[in-house]
This record gives sequence, structure tokens and C-alpha cells, in this order.
Amino acid sequence: KYGAEIASGDLTPSVKKKGPGLAFASFTGIYTTDRQAKESPDGMMNVSRRYFLRQKEGSDYSLKPLSDGDAVRVGDEVEVHLTVRTRSQFEYVHIKDPKAAGFEAEQLTSGWKWEQLARYEEPRDSLTNFFVEWLPHGEYVLKYRLRPTAPGTFKAGAAVIQSMYAPEFAAHSAGFTLNVK
Repeated sequence: KYGAEIASGDLTPSVKKKGPGLAFASFTGIYTTDRQAKESPDGMMNVSRRYFLRQKEGSDYSLKPLSDGDAVRVGDEVEVHLTVRTRSQFEYVHIKDPKAAGFEAEQLTSGWKWEQLARYEEPRDSLTNFFVEWLPHGEYVLKYRLRPTAPGTFKAGAAVIQSMYAPEFAAHSAGFTLNVK
């Protein structure tokens, strides 16, 4: 159902069982919206995401911050910075950062990295996963690079951080839109 077709009764599931024995039920609500997610309010853990255009200037590289809706060209190098902030220490944390369609990861192999924070990075077609066994309290920046491969307007969903064994501890970044020319 779409928009005005949805009534309050559609959001109230019910289960009726007849006869002996056990019964199990599960309900899942799936929805979409054109609105980008806003960043989670401050909590025990937070994640924010920034995009930068990586440009060569002489023999050095510089990072130019990109704002939501900015334009890049096919083949440009885009650097993603995920800033993870925690008020407590956590074990076994999963961070997933969805890629916008039309972007490909520059690094294609999974593996361990130890800069700032020990983690296992897993680039996938649709997202990049980060698995952190031990996350001390503090602030950490995880970086990786993408390249746009097709022109268009592309939206990246929110990056999500979540404790794997205490899923009530979770947060997400804001969504982001990039135009590729």
C-alpha cells in the first residue's frame, strides 16, 4: 500500500490460533521513503559520515569536503570518513556503510587493518562492513575510498553502528546524495 492507502489498522497485526500445539508468528514492517535519514542523537555510541573529493595538487593530495547534493565526475576519487564515537567500551561491534549505486570501492579485498582501531574490513558490492572486536571509549575515524562509475544522482543510505551482542546499542549517520557528471 502507498501513502493515503495505509490506515492505522494496517499497522496493528494480530494472530489467532486454533487447535492444540505450538504456533509461532513473526511480523515485519517494510517501508520506504524519499527522505534521507537524519543522524542519530548523541548516545552511548554514534557514527557520522563525511565525503571528500581527493585531488592531486603537485605531488601531494588534498581533501575537499563534499556537501549533500554536491557533484563529482566519473572516475574522481572520493574518500569516505566514518567517525565513530563511544562513551563506553564495547566488544564485537558491527559498522556497515552502504554505498550509493554507481560507486565502486577502490580496495576490493577484505582484511584486517590496524590504523587507530583494529578492525576487519569487508568491501561488498552494496556496502562496506567493519567488524571491531574491541572498541574502547573515544573517537575513531575509519577511512576508505570510492570511485563513481556512472553519471546520475545517487543516494547513500545511513551508515549504522551496532553492538552485535547488545543490539539495543546502535546509532546511524545521516543519508547522503551525490551527483555524478
